[in-house]
Amino acid sequence: MDADKVFKALGDPTRSRLLDLLCEKNGPTLGEPCRRAAFTWADPSEAASPASYSRVTFDIEEYDTMVRLTVTHDELEAGSGMANGISKGWPIVLSSLKSFLETGRAIDVFAKPKSA
Repeated sequence: MDADKVFKALGDPTRSRLLDLLCEKNGPTLGEPCRRAAFTWADPSEAASPASYSRVTFDIEEYDTMVRLTVTHDELEAGSGMANGISKGWPIVLSSLKSFLETGRAIDVFAKPKSA
């Protein structure tokens, strides 16, 4: 797997809003993969408050025959809803990304569990 494939997976339709934000802030395109992308974000209900914004950075690097993706979400207000939410959210998003890269199918992170 190469770093370009990881970056392109971030642009999968299930992550289109993420790609839009990356392009707005940094200008990368799927034709010009980058090794680092960063953007700020806030809950839409708190977008008017500059203090409510946090920063997300994706670092993508070749690692032996694999690719290492490091996601850093910082500039968070301690104990905020955002800080609490991302501790559950990022593992789900990254699990879905891993599934997409390995199988070509992302996990529907909003699907309700099927009954047994």
